[in-house]
Amino acid sequence: MDGWCGQALEVDLNRGLSSILPLSPNVLNQTLGGRGLAGHLLRTRSPDLAIPTICLACGPFCGANIQTAERLVAVFRSPMTGGIFDNSAGCNFASALKQAGFDALLLKGEAAELSHLQLDSAGGRLVAVPELAGLDTARTLSELGELAALAIGPAGENQVRFAAVVASAGESLSRGGMGAVLGRMNLKILSASAPEVSRRAESQECLTAKTDLQRLYNASPFLTGPLGIGVCGTAALLDLTQARQMLPTANFRATIYAQAAEFSAAQLKKNVGFAADPCPACEIACRKKDAAGVLPEYDSLAHFSALLGLHDLQSVIELERCCRSLGLDPVSTAVTLAGFFAGRELPPETETLVDLLEQIAYRRGAGALLADGLKRFVDSLNNGQTAFCAKGLELPAFDPRGAYGLALSLAVSPGGDYRHAQAHFHELLRKPVPTERFSFAGKARIIMQAEDAVAACDSLCICRHTLVAAGLEEYAALLTAVTGVDFDAASLAMRGRQTIMRERWLNQQYGFSAADDDLPAFFFATEDHQGLDAPLADLNRQLFMTERERYYRLRGLNEMGHPLEPPVEPV
Repeated sequence: MDGWCGQALEVDLNRGLSSILPLSPNVLNQTLGGRGLAGHLLRTRSPDLAIPTICLACGPFCGANIQTAERLVAVFRSPMTGGIFDNSAGCNFASALKQAGFDALLLKGEAAELSHLQLDSAGGRLVAVPELAGLDTARTLSELGELAALAIGPAGENQVRFAAVVASAGESLSRGGMGAVLGRMNLKILSASAPEVSRRAESQECLTAKTDLQRLYNASPFLTGPLGIGVCGTAALLDLTQARQMLPTANFRATIYAQAAEFSAAQLKKNVGFAADPCPACEIACRKKDAAGVLPEYDSLAHFSALLGLHDLQSVIELERCCRSLGLDPVSTAVTLAGFFAGRELPPETETLVDLLEQIAYRRGAGALLADGLKRFVDSLNNGQTAFCAKGLELPAFDPRGAYGLALSLAVSPGGDYRHAQAHFHELLRKPVPTERFSFAGKARIIMQAEDAVAACDSLCICRHTLVAAGLEEYAALLTAVTGVDFDAASLAMRGRQTIMRERWLNQQYGFSAADDDLPAFFFATEDHQGLDAPLADLNRQLFMTERERYYRLRGLNEMGHPLEPPVEPV
């Protein structure tokens, strides 16, 4: 079973104890790792919903010098949505966890005081770090030197619902509020150290599978083309959404941004200059940085500029870095700020916004009103303002009226996250198969199949972006070569389907129903369109509901959106 360690580490923070859990070959074969394994452990090892729990897991390719496979997946109950949520990031903590001999790390309970959890092959050790209270993420991580680590900032310590987790090398785990869960657990830092693990020499089958994958990546305009994310970063998507007239602007009152050209990838390169800042083991390198640090990715770049109304690129970059320092999710932050300033004629000054971000992170002043996210802020106003959220999670930088599959995927996603189906691939990028974006016809089946593929990809801990070029057939061949267990595309899709059904079943336990599989009424035919400047037509409510019902039938859900029977867990 090369590829899997065969054990997980469970840490009881209440007692400060850790224990090693053996993972059977059947559990690993059926869950794959990553998102599938983390969800399985969350369901089977943490039945008490009142106890804060996070499961971190890596995949079978981690540490094997396989493209984009040094990824960590976190599964937890989101303080934003109240339901199951998964997040992933390319970071060195994933390979450190695998080198320590663990496929997953299950955290449960609350430490008595602010702590640093130190992991190695023997288990976990809690060290009190009260002196780090209030420290920003950069200074916190700098204290650890070369250790692979995850850290929260002041926002996480103060349990801001959209608090992020920052990795010492690679992406951040931003969406869903994992930082707030760690804050509730009193965990400031997670670090892992272990000796390098020698792996068997690569077989010819593994080399062939890797070569096939690289060939597909190299042939993908989106990944490696001259205007692709490998060259331009994810900012390349801004020109595309502007051209499709679906770039959320002025708090979703418009879908075309007059200043969009000033924030394009070309302008970033010209006015700021950037270099590759890849995640570990990633040759695509969609993440970019300048001399001062990481640059904004598409969603935060678009929302801080078009949605919030900031027309200065340097101001947007400053706010992104302020979010990273304080440990805030920049996407939720930008959408929440846009809602806070809705209706004002002039955009806020950058200095005002920086101060407001600090108030949010420390729950002071006006920030105390916003620290629980846009939906709860709007609900407190009780003035009819729209909260632009799905399941309580602030919407990404794609107007759902511009791509109907995207709209459906946002609604039915277990976490309200469009990345669960990557619908923008086929509707905007026209890959792997182009579909009509202004039609619901056939979208239920497309979204269901895409969710299964993404869930399988998340369980293997491969970057989701690569699904625009490669498919489950290629990843099945690689998995077979690495583990010695026979897999094909159908078996990976089946495991992805099991992961989705487990997540929907967990959401049912958390109180979710069909009412949660929806979008704000604003996007349907509504009277709340005074001053709207959007060329996009409203979504047709009846057609949306019909396609959602079709999704339920295809997925094997009842009219409440619940699985017809509880998923069976492997043993």
